[in-house]
Amino acid sequence: MRRSLALMATVLALVGAVVAVGVLVLGAPSDAQDGLAAAVGEEAARCPPSPAPVEPDEEGPGRRVEPGTAWSLSLDRDTRAALVATACHEGGAAALDVATRGTVYYGAVFGTAAATDVHYAIGMGERLHFWTRQGGDGWHYRGDFDTRGCVPPVPVELYTAWGLSSLPQSPGGPSSCGPAAGGRG
Repeated sequence: MRRSLALMATVLALVGAVVAVGVLVLGAPSDAQDGLAAAVGEEAARCPPSPAPVEPDEEGPGRRVEPGTAWSLSLDRDTRAALVATACHEGGAAALDVATRGTVYYGAVFGTAAATDVHYAIGMGERLHFWTRQGGDGWHYRGDFDTRGCVPPVPVELYTAWGLSSLPQSPGGPSSCGPAAGGRG
């Protein structure tokens, strides 16, 4: 009887150790976001370098479209990395979290030349986070907006291209509510 109690205690201790190791391993941050997700929430975290501005491509992959045309664009790894770096330098913890692993809508409104194209990005979180870039310039974090009554000043055609026409306030042009105080998330 004593032997079976000792055996049972040993088995329970072994199972407990396996569960503890599993929790520690599975609960650890993954490298899926290149280590950036681990930095979210830490104001002292080192920011990645801001990417160098890109040269506007006047030729592009094809013919230029009419000025004022809004296109939804695919968010590639380089663009997300640029948004993360900008959020880290100009935003706050919430902006960095959204840029790192949140849902981000990205698009452009074409100008008369590549240098006048304006790129927009909004990230969905508790608040909408907003970035812009003109031509080949770098990204700028413009702040966060309370989704209960305010939206970033993105042209309505781009909201429509993203399929986001049901936002609380009529988008487009300057926002009447502006970003949160200080513009930091």
